[in-house]
Amino acid sequence: MQELILTSEPQFFDGMAWYRPAPGNGPPLLCLSGYQDTAKTFLFLDEVLGRFDPILLDWRGQGASMRRERMYTIQEAFADLIRFINIQLPQVTEGPVHILAHSMGAALAARFAGTLPERVRSLVLVEGFSGIITADAEADRLRSWAEHLTEDVDRDGRTMNDIADVERVLSRIHRGVRKDRIAVLARLLARPQDPAEPDRNFVWVHDPFLKNGTVPLSFAPEISRALWRRIAVPVLLFLGKKSHLHPGPARLPEILSHFKTLELCEVDGAGHNLHHDQPEALVPEMLAFYGKHGFL
Repeated sequence: MQELILTSEPQFFDGMAWYRPAPGNGPPLLCLSGYQDTAKTFLFLDEVLGRFDPILLDWRGQGASMRRERMYTIQEAFADLIRFINIQLPQVTEGPVHILAHSMGAALAARFAGTLPERVRSLVLVEGFSGIITADAEADRLRSWAEHLTEDVDRDGRTMNDIADVERVLSRIHRGVRKDRIAVLARLLARPQDPAEPDRNFVWVHDPFLKNGTVPLSFAPEISRALWRRIAVPVLLFLGKKSHLHPGPARLPEILSHFKTLELCEVDGAGHNLHHDQPEALVPEMLAFYGKHGFL
């Protein structure tokens, strides 16, 4: 399955790239990445993906998807997800869909499952929940963003000398990820600036403007929690115990209290990108979850 994912060519829905590396292989599984990522990086979970018909969607400004001309918002990404599931998915598969999602993708998948619960069969969420941020903290974050917002942005962003340089940068960011996996991630997350020079001057695939061009206005906490309470399908949530976004013991019980059927799995030694640094810890839990609920 890894090779099928790596070599899968994109199809496009309204400018968003999506991949279907193994049509008809099993139940449909929609895979949603986090921020500045691509859904192809779920490939390390190939033992699970090989039991499904994985459908990998890249958010705008990420992977092969088109970039927005100006601002990005989480609300527009949510609308993109709704349209993809409502319009594109029925053309390739029938009935509700399983969803596997990380970080931002997990946060949006949970809200979707509460908005249209009949369209979802199960949720496997890898991080994506950090608890309520105070109104003052939100206001401070908005001010900081506004102070640094500029349209003078190089849309190619940072240039790295070669693929080895990309790997060194990723190794510093993802300290717990094995070298062989870093090499795979480097090829998925960076590209040559000039296709005529495939071995030099690499840039990130995602839009550099995502960093400062995403408006930091989130969903109201009360709305998110109302949606979580409407989720009617089995939910498996993974949290990395070393994740910088772990909600912590004070906030976690409040989050969990709004889900009817959530199963929690906290992974020792794992950071935010558990599917990169510890996929071997996720795979047996996922297979047991899907098997227990009769999905495999």
